[in-house]
Amino acid sequence: MERPDGSEGRPLSEAVLVILASLADRPRHGYALMKNIEAVSNLLAFTLSSD
Repeated sequence: MERPDGSEGRPLSEAVLVILASLADRPRHGYALMKNIEAVSNLLAFTLSSD
């Protein structure tokens, strides 16, 4: 896959994508990052199991 800057690389792993999504709205680090990812993961699991 070619990137906009012309370089080639592998797609992001799921873990990296979740971390970046957690940082999208504001800076977080350490415990706050872990708790936000946990909350999003629980919400996603609940949403998927409700379908």
